[in-house]
Formats: sequence, C-alpha cells, structure tokens
Amino acid sequence: MKKILLLLAVLALTGAFCGGCRRQNGEEPGAGLPDADAQAVPVRLEAVERLETSFPVHAAAVLARKETVRLSFKTGGLIAAITVDEGQEVAAGQVLARLDLAEIDARAARARTALDKAARDLERARLLFEDRVAPLEQLQDAESAHSLARSDLEVAEFNRRHGVIRAPARGKILKRFAAPGELVAPGQPVLVFASSEKSWVLRFGAIDRDVVRLRLGDPAEVRFDVFPERLFAAVVSEIAEAADPASGTFEVELTLDAGEDELVSGFIARAEVMPSRRVSLTFIPLQALVEGEGKKAWVYTVDSETSRARKLPVILERISDGRAAVRSGLEQVEAVVTGGASYLNEGVRVKVLAEED
Repeated sequence: MKKILLLLAVLALTGAFCGGCRRQNGEEPGAGLPDADAQAVPVRLEAVERLETSFPVHAAAVLARKETVRLSFKTGGLIAAITVDEGQEVAAGQVLARLDLAEIDARAARARTALDKAARDLERARLLFEDRVAPLEQLQDAESAHSLARSDLEVAEFNRRHGVIRAPARGKILKRFAAPGELVAPGQPVLVFASSEKSWVLRFGAIDRDVVRLRLGDPAEVRFDVFPERLFAAVVSEIAEAADPASGTFEVELTLDAGEDELVSGFIARAEVMPSRRVSLTFIPLQALVEGEGKKAWVYTVDSETSRARKLPVILERISDGRAAVRSGLEQVEAVVTGGASYLNEGVRVKVLAEED
C-alpha cells in the first residue's frame, strides 16, 4: 500500500514538472490536442448565376379550323334529305339537309291567312271610325291584331327558311350525326362544318403557372406525327380569361402557318411555345441540392464570418441541363456548397477548399 501511494506521488510531481517545462518553453496547455481546422468538414463552393430567362411551354394540341360550326335546324321535325357525307367539300350556300316542310308550310299558310283577315278587319275599322260609327278603341284593337298577325307570319317564314341547312361558306363536312327519316329536336346537331376560308388553329389547356407567362403573339413551333420532318410555325392568337371548370386549365389557341400541306381536323400536334415574358431566376448545380419535396428543396451555404454551414430552403422553378433554376430563397447568397454538402448539418464548422485542392 505504501509503495502505491509513493508511485502516485512521483507521477503527480512529474506531471507538474513537465507542465512547468512547457510553459517555460513558450508552449500553451493542450498544444498537442487536434485543432479546430482538423475537425472542420472540407467543402467546395460554386457561385450562383442570375439570369433573365424564359422557359418554353410544352403541350399536346388538337388541330381544327378556326371556324368550326355545328349545323342544326331551327325547328324540330322529320329529316327529308341529307345531301352530303363526311369529308365532302361543299360550296358556300349549298343545300346540305332539309326537313319535311309540310307541317312548316301549313303553319306559314295559316299565318298568311290570319294576316289577310287582320288587314281586312283593320280597313273596315278605319272606315267606320272615319264615319264616326266606331270608337277609337275599336280601331286601335284592329291595328294591334294586324301587327300581331304580321309578326306571326314573319316567324313562320323564318322557321321555314331554317328548315333547310345551307353551307355558311366554302368548307368541308367533318361529321354527320343524323340520317334521312330521323326525327330531330330543335337545335339538335345534324352536321359539323369547317370553313376552308379560315385559318388552321391548335388548342390546348395550359395550367395557371404557364398561362401567366404567355402573351398574344408569342411564337411557337409545332410538329405532327404525320409530318415528322416538318416544323410548322405558329403564334398565340387567343388566351382564355377563365379556367375550364372541368379541367381547371386555360384554353390557349395557336394560329398555324400551314402552307400547302394537307392537314385534317383532329390531328394531334406537339407544340412548344416560347413566352416573351422573361423572369429573373438563380441557377445552381444539381449537386447543391441536399433534400427535396415537390418544388421545395434545401441547399447549404457558408457563413463567411463564422465558417459554419447554413441550411437554406429554396423554391425551384424547374430542373434542366444539369442545373436547378431557383425561383426564391437565394436572394442574398453568392455561392452554394456543392462538394461535401451531403456531410453537413446546420452550424457545422467547414473548411472551404481552394479550386486546386
């Protein structure tokens, strides 16, 4: 026991002596321990790039004539004849279909007879009034009856004219919905007509994030599967002011420069629209992204005063060509961590490596 106590005492004196020696030699206590730089995480930084740019809007669009009309009869009845088939070219004013007009003609004849009677009653009432036999009220009633009879005849004649469907312009029949002998209701579509005198258009639905970037006149490039070698030019000609309640998208119309190619309504095209509106975005390498959830992601930067890592949330616009376009979150940041970002946590001390390291 005495030997153990003596050994501990000798060790204590030796340690005190050595510490004194180090202080005499100018060394601080703990000089042999690892320093802060040895514990720092090595990282590489890359400068962010800020640009005024615009990303294209890609969409699948359906080809149609600018003027496509569903043709129908004003009144219901039996179809007497349909003189055209689907795909047929027609001339302006050509008769396309007509109803059996027997009932409509009978109504027009009855209205004409009623007008003739009202005209005779009016003339008789006017003579009696001039002879002071009939009161003014009787004359006024006769005038009203004559006016109503004339209106009834105009309606009957209007319905008769619209018991025949004529081509509103030169064009093509795209669809036929009925056949002779079929009973149709008023306004029921019978034919779909596309005017050849109007330009070709493409229509597609754009989401709200894309439609706010589009302007009338923005250029577009269009490709059809049936013409794989051709690139068609188009421009934005219409933008809907309200969203479609069913899809939640906004209809955008492109007017197509078709040239002499044989196009058909219903062709599906791939359109790329280049918005004229440019936005300011910050571009960073994909290696800088350490986490992501939808449009939200996180990156690391380095606090130059403390040499510690800072974790920042960012909102992404899109990812393309090996870079991430950041909409917001890096307004005051000049560089982000690329190399070593996966080893960092908030507040960790870092050591920035030089490019040659």
